[in-house]
Amino acid sequence: MSGNFGENELCYPAAYKYKKYQASPIVVSGISEGNKRMLSSNYSLDVDVCAPAKMVLSTYPKELDVDYNRFEGDNINYDGYVFCEGTSYAGAYVSGLAAILKAFDKSLDNNYLKEIIISGCEDIGDEGKDENFGYGLINFSKSLYTPRMRIECDDIIEENEELNCLISLVDYQG
Repeated sequence: MSGNFGENELCYPAAYKYKKYQASPIVVSGISEGNKRMLSSNYSLDVDVCAPAKMVLSTYPKELDVDYNRFEGDNINYDGYVFCEGTSYAGAYVSGLAAILKAFDKSLDNNYLKEIIISGCEDIGDEGKDENFGYGLINFSKSLYTPRMRIECDDIIEENEELNCLISLVDYQG
């Protein structure tokens, strides 16, 4: 998650500089109504994607609410749910999408999952990647049904051996 201070700087772990051989996290900013950056969401050119982060319905036991009137107006429903906000909620959307993708194809590694999620985004800010929304708003349908290339090789090859691979387009649309 990018952080919740409304600053042009990322919080950790998103701000951590990962080594090239390590899978880097998906940096998520939060949006509010009308696909606007949530004012408290941090922003940076390192943001990868965005997801809803305001008025997200979440579990919140009444027994844990020490300040019973913490939420004003219609924001609270004391049946165990409450509307919340923050980039942690945006991150949950992205984690959920990654989990669904992984359930469909267990061979996907973290970097490939990140590529698929980014390629399925709906660009909602300045054209291309921008500091508020990264590559755009995650889109479950586009990410799930994006055709991908798969390369399958017979064996591990030694140097100067012929490479026999099957390259196929994997179409998850049925």
